[in-house]
Amino acid sequence: MSQPNGIYQNLPSEQYFAADRINNSALKLINKTPLHYKQSLEQQREETRAMLIGSAVHTAVLEPSTLLDRYCVAPKCDKRTKEGKETWSTLEATRKIILSSDDFQMIDAISQSVNTNETAAKLLSYGEAEMSVFTDIDGIPAKARTDWYRPGIIVDLKTTDDASPNGFARSCATYGYAQQAAWYLDCCEAEGLEAHTFIFIVVEKSAPYAVAIYELTPESVEFGRTQYHHALNKYQECTAINEWPGYSLDIVSLSLPAWSMKEAA
Repeated sequence: MSQPNGIYQNLPSEQYFAADRINNSALKLINKTPLHYKQSLEQQREETRAMLIGSAVHTAVLEPSTLLDRYCVAPKCDKRTKEGKETWSTLEATRKIILSSDDFQMIDAISQSVNTNETAAKLLSYGEAEMSVFTDIDGIPAKARTDWYRPGIIVDLKTTDDASPNGFARSCATYGYAQQAAWYLDCCEAEGLEAHTFIFIVVEKSAPYAVAIYELTPESVEFGRTQYHHALNKYQECTAINEWPGYSLDIVSLSLPAWSMKEAA
């Protein structure tokens, strides 16, 4: 599905994902191996429970007025009985995403924790949620969908098990958050949006649902920029010859990570 370059507000998520453009998630797969990216195109995206909870948290914090339009709490009923089946069928007919009572309570607690954090609340005091950007990066059709945009600043909401500086730094390395920051900033700037700062609001998924606010160093963002350019180059090469290799066929010499040897010392 084609989508002209531009900035789109209130674009349905289905339309964004259907747009035939490279995004940060695709680039992360390409950096793993082009084969992983190719496979992702051939299978339907399955939403895990963690992804479902994350999406619901985003809605509760960034678009709270739409939460009950998209989600509902699972009723207390025995689905083995006729009455229970009817109750559940009626709920499914609403096409809302059904969450357990425990999950809904957790999502509410997380959103309250973010909303009562002075710095987070200030960052989210005005701006635009779920803004879609379609542009070209290195001559390649590209897209990004920001959690929250306010002039000059992109805010990204993350749920995590450990929001401490060390814990989230490890998450940034593991999940490629530096690359995400660079990609989103560059996509926005390519379409004329002022975007010089990328901020993470990080909230833990268990009590006390502690919140932390982080900005990666310029050196870290630049490293992420190098990562995505490397992935784009690899994408162009693979597209040109229509070959999507996996891991090396050679026997590779492997060392333990430095941190693991330090822990054993």
